Amino acid sequence: MIDTKALRSRVLDLAIQGKLTEQLESDGTAEELWQQIQAEKQLIKGGKPLLEVQKKEVPFEVPQNWKWVRLGDISAVISKGTTPRGGKVAYLDQGIGFLRAENLMGFDKIDTSSLKYVDEKTHTGLLKRSILEAGDILISIAGTLGRTGLVHAHELPLNTNQAIAFIRVACKEQFDLSCLTLFLNTTIIQKQIISKKVDMAIPNISLTVISKSIIPIPPLAEQKRIVARVEEIFRLLDIIDAAQEQYAADAESLKAKLITLGIQGRLTEQLASDGTAEELYQQIQAEK
Repeated sequence: MIDTKALRSRVLDLAIQGKLTEQLESDGTAEELWQQIQAEKQLIKGGKPLLEVQKKEVPFEVPQNWKWVRLGDISAVISKGTTPRGGKVAYLDQGIGFLRAENLMGFDKIDTSSLKYVDEKTHTGLLKRSILEAGDILISIAGTLGRTGLVHAHELPLNTNQAIAFIRVACKEQFDLSCLTLFLNTTIIQKQIISKKVDMAIPNISLTVISKSIIPIPPLAEQKRIVARVEEIFRLLDIIDAAQEQYAADAESLKAKLITLGIQGRLTEQLASDGTAEELYQQIQAEK
């Protein structure tokens, strides 16, 4: 059987190193994006210029037109949610969707079929700090760590609890947000984040760890090519998964059928020269 889980992981590791797609001079550079983010954040918040990622911090080389950045430096907001007063008692059967870690399905997927809900007053009052927006990147920071999701416009309105951090990038139009979620699912980035977890009754990761984590950024055009290429390969792996599941089911069915036929004596030819089981039985009786 083909280990498609390992193949998916390998594909992502190649993607984040710039080895899955071609680098084109016409793409420009991620440095240009970095300068744009610098200018926007200076305009909004003022303060010191963003610090460059140092070479000693970089775990591997990336193409020259890419750039290593800290998640906090490309984000307008990194925050987390809150559990409403009363905990589970505060949940409703309908209202504003309230995300928990189990709703994050990895990559850019959110499972809204098992959502809990809160009322509008709680959403815009106690939980106003964690009102989610389209394009927010989600990552679980308590319990099951490092699972991701991406908020899409059709899923709104949504809010979230404290087990989920949300990353709201600056200059959203300069990012393919699905590419960032792919990169957050790579082995190297997952290890970087989860290695700094705090071991308690419920393991957790601080927002500071998320903010200081480094990630390579390609130019926008290549971000889009990476997403397209990964999705193409993953579709093929999905087909292999389905075929292998069918093969396993067919093999199990065949095994059960063979056992039944064997018990019924229908797997071999019965010959008159074999005698009968009655004769064998009488022989055993005589010996006893």
